[in-house]
Amino acid sequence: MSKEIIDRALYLLTYNSLEENTSNVNNKARTFYGRVLQQCNIKPTTVIPTMGVCFNKFILKLELVYNPEFVASLSMKEVIAVLIHEMEHITRGHIYQEQGNKKLLNYAMDMEINQYIENLPEWAVMPDDSMSKFESYQYYYNLMKDRLDNDKCPMCGGDLEEETESNNSSSGENEGMSSNENNNPSSGENKSMSSNGKVCNNCKARIVDDHSLWGDMSKEDAIKGVNDLIQRTIQKNDYSYNDLPDHIKDLTKYLKKAINGMDIKSMLAKAIKKSVLSAKETYSWSRTSRRYGVFSQGSTSDHEPSVEVLFDTSGSISQDEFGKYLSIIEKLVKSLNAKIHVSFFHTTNYHRQSYGRGKPVEWDKIESGGTCLQDSFSFIEKVKPDLTFVLTDGYYGDISVKDKEMSQVFFLISKEGDVKHPIASRKWSKTLQMKD
Repeated sequence: MSKEIIDRALYLLTYNSLEENTSNVNNKARTFYGRVLQQCNIKPTTVIPTMGVCFNKFILKLELVYNPEFVASLSMKEVIAVLIHEMEHITRGHIYQEQGNKKLLNYAMDMEINQYIENLPEWAVMPDDSMSKFESYQYYYNLMKDRLDNDKCPMCGGDLEEETESNNSSSGENEGMSSNENNNPSSGENKSMSSNGKVCNNCKARIVDDHSLWGDMSKEDAIKGVNDLIQRTIQKNDYSYNDLPDHIKDLTKYLKKAINGMDIKSMLAKAIKKSVLSAKETYSWSRTSRRYGVFSQGSTSDHEPSVEVLFDTSGSISQDEFGKYLSIIEKLVKSLNAKIHVSFFHTTNYHRQSYGRGKPVEWDKIESGGTCLQDSFSFIEKVKPDLTFVLTDGYYGDISVKDKEMSQVFFLISKEGDVKHPIASRKWSKTLQMKD
């Protein structure tokens, strides 16, 4: 029966039935939400008491799960409103923005979106009269956090009372909510609002859905899952960019930028792991494997790995761009205790320095000039680092280098640069274009 209810609600949401589908969310957005949810795996479950979004790691997609008893307890208008509520969490990025006290975040995020949705169950949490309306969840979170830190009810700002048997008779959503607690909530009435056993007997509001499943997905999984869902909806329904609701346009731009950034970091991480980590470790029967004990060789470090970072100072790469990518590289190699050297080059490799804690980049050494990599790569052949990064625009002449003398080189090409640079096809060369 609950499946039929969900199917009917999706139909009404998608095709904007005026009789049963009313909300402050505009018709264009509601139609898009309905079509997005039709691309979702929607499954019943008893693991959660209400409804929620999760990431299925086996199929690498977002799913919507719901408790059949919860759905059956709602009117059709309420089911539609809760589905809109779920889409608002997704499109506002709530599922990958959690930082802080998770219980307070759950309420703050619901406060942000519930004001825009009509026909939610009467117990759905809303900002109280002392709170500004239509603010971001960060505003509500900070306000509630201040209240809780001052031993006040975060929801209404009222005094907390000592817990007694009479107010301990039913378990609730906020049980054990404290200023330092991160446990995920389950649905129910507000009960204990602090860690010292005090409760608020005035609040009856609840979060509409279950956010506990968000903790099972990484930010990267969540962002890619949302992007996959939005892009499938656009393709299956032949949406043009102009057809999209304005906030979905903004969302697609954010997702593209975020995924580009993740792909860059992922590729750099793989390059470092393959080149630096493998060079750092050797295996020997004289050392026991931590994982397999005496049945496998253990690993040892035979030398301190080295990373060279070459910066083209001819003007094709800005200092900000170089600093950004140098910071990424530094973070990725930090755990490997690798030595990092930074070199400036134009037609020659004219400045080289150690880089790391207490050794900042010596920007005052920068010179301008043309671009030639011959001197830099002759140096790389000589010192044989485990991994080299070259930040340039890719516009340079061919160079003479012995392939067998070269270790892995990763070219980071500027946004307007040439990814088909002269040595892009060498087996030891990898190329990646910089993104915003």
